[in-house]
Amino acid sequence: MHEALLIADILGLVFNDNALHPADLYRCALVCRHWRDTAVSKLWEDVDFENLLRLFPLDRDDPDTISGDGHGALFRDLNLFSSHAMSVRRLTVSLKTVPEIEQRSIACLTYGAIMYPSLQHLFLEDHPQDGRTDLVLDFIYHLLNDRANNTSESHCPTALLRSFQSKNIPIPDVLRILRMRRARHLHSVRITAAIVHSNDLSYISRSLRETMDTHTFREVTVARTLQSFPPPRDMPLSLEHLRSLSSFRHLTRVEFINFGVAALGDIEYAACAAWWPQLRVFSVEPPVSTEPREPCTLEAVEAFARKCPDLERLSLPLQSIIPPEYTPALPLRSRPAPAVTIYAGGGRMAMIGDLYWQWSDDPAAKARHLKNLAVYLLALFPELECVYKGTSTDLDPDWDMYGPGKERGIWMEFAVSLAALKGNTKLG
Repeated sequence: MHEALLIADILGLVFNDNALHPADLYRCALVCRHWRDTAVSKLWEDVDFENLLRLFPLDRDDPDTISGDGHGALFRDLNLFSSHAMSVRRLTVSLKTVPEIEQRSIACLTYGAIMYPSLQHLFLEDHPQDGRTDLVLDFIYHLLNDRANNTSESHCPTALLRSFQSKNIPIPDVLRILRMRRARHLHSVRITAAIVHSNDLSYISRSLRETMDTHTFREVTVARTLQSFPPPRDMPLSLEHLRSLSSFRHLTRVEFINFGVAALGDIEYAACAAWWPQLRVFSVEPPVSTEPREPCTLEAVEAFARKCPDLERLSLPLQSIIPPEYTPALPLRSRPAPAVTIYAGGGRMAMIGDLYWQWSDDPAAKARHLKNLAVYLLALFPELECVYKGTSTDLDPDWDMYGPGKERGIWMEFAVSLAALKGNTKLG
């Protein structure tokens, strides 16, 4: 019966892209010879460049075959490499496995050729602890076929890049990639780097505004590594950085991690909520050592609840979580409310006074406050799942800089109040 069915139909029933692992593909390739070619080609859709490089006609053990300009490279046969490169849709390139001299040789051998016509997702990473590897411009052309595509403005023989992620890649190289023709319709951009110059964040925001398509761009994450210098307080995230992205009305994810936020408060966050009504994730997470000058309170949370009905995760450096006296009334939803998680920040927040010191000797008053807070947040987010202290990137969510158990115990009590209210609502 298997042979009577079309191979594509069988694979459509068997393969689940979300749960399928390479080992499963190997088994499928062994079960039936009719599946072999299709299964093996699917294995190459998501590949590490180091594995792909083993097929490249370059003798890495012979120093005479590699020269600085690539002309001494041993040219054997690109057919095997090219046949698999054509299937690659998601490519991970670790620069520590591709030294600068090899990048030049690879680029020389493939000059002008379209090597990855199906590529949609590119992840570039470097490991600065091992010594930085320079990213050669011609090697970028090799990956993104930009030089080949420059000959045709109207016809693009390659798939458009949908997502780009970089880790520890110098900002000038990242900006160069974002300006390439194939990257102009990106859906998602994630940049993790040691941002050391105060203008770098402005360059990133400006480059995104000038190059990305306003209809296709959906997600942006910029994360500053904690090893970066100068200190975070000297690298502030301002409203102007965010305003540069305000033309992208369809953004669903906006994240800025490990930047100072001295000038951001309730008013500024309300502006962000109005710019991006389709947000599912919004995260501004300064390091613990920073202290915002502008107040960030539950008014900012309420602004996102009113303007962004699809919000699923909100992370803000809240300084106070005293609920107002009124119960907020939000517009009726046309579809079910999403499950929501809130991260309340990890800095020296005034909420410690709100929740611990003010009622440390009055358990009943503290219990009432926690219940009022739960009632207020459930009015904003009917499917609120939990509120965490700290940030979404904390290595240890149970770490408590104020002493063992103080915050953690309070948030455990809040979770009990929240669960009780949600249980009563469902029963009712």
